Amino acid sequence: MLELLVVIFLCRKIGEEVRPKGYKPLGLQILAVVAWYGTQFGFGFFWGMQGWDDGWGFYVGCIAVGAAAGGSVYVFAKSLPAKNEFDEPVAGSTECPACGERVVNEEVVCPVCGARMPYA
Repeated sequence: MLELLVVIFLCRKIGEEVRPKGYKPLGLQILAVVAWYGTQFGFGFFWGMQGWDDGWGFYVGCIAVGAAAGGSVYVFAKSLPAKNEFDEPVAGSTECPACGERVVNEEVVCPVCGARMPYA
């Protein structure tokens, strides 16, 4: 039960990290859950195939690999850049000389700061 609460907390933290950057968190949250439980299943399968019979070692090992996999998704989410860092300039637009905002070439004045555009 405690593990489920940790996974829920991890998913909330992922959402808090990626929303301000302009991403939708659902895909990364699903990836975190699948990574957590998928690696636990894989570790359990490996443990069973080896014929090892230590109950506590199995439990601790499953929790450790699950936390490592879920944590790696969190680290990935934390390292994502904000979406606007890679925005390409829109064709037919120029940068306002006063405020730096992108302005469509048909505009006579910048809609943000009101500066007159040089091509007008």
